[in-house]
Amino acid sequence: MKITIEGREFNLSANGRFMQKYCKLFEENLTLTLYNALEKRDMYSIAKLMYCAINEEKSFDEWLDSFNSPLFLVNHMDEVLKFLVEDTKPTIENKDNKSSKKKKIAN
Repeated sequence: MKITIEGREFNLSANGRFMQKYCKLFEENLTLTLYNALEKRDMYSIAKLMYCAINEEKSFDEWLDSFNSPLFLVNHMDEVLKFLVEDTKPTIENKDNKSSKKKKIAN
């Protein structure tokens, strides 16, 4: 998903590496942060999640400082949350699903 903020375009991509990046960088539970982002509309949590979903060479602090307004996400919070919750699809199949499909075919 592409999103434009302050004239800059960001390509959001959330996969397994997204989760790894988030946990390593912030040393927090991704699920709890996502819950806070959804329930409390916590803009800082949403910014951290968005940062991990983009390919950015700057540190998180440098990235935040690169925006003109501390409220740069206010008009885009719904888009980012929708992307993280609804548009994210797993990129791998569960092993149990593969074996149950084979069993169904064999029967």
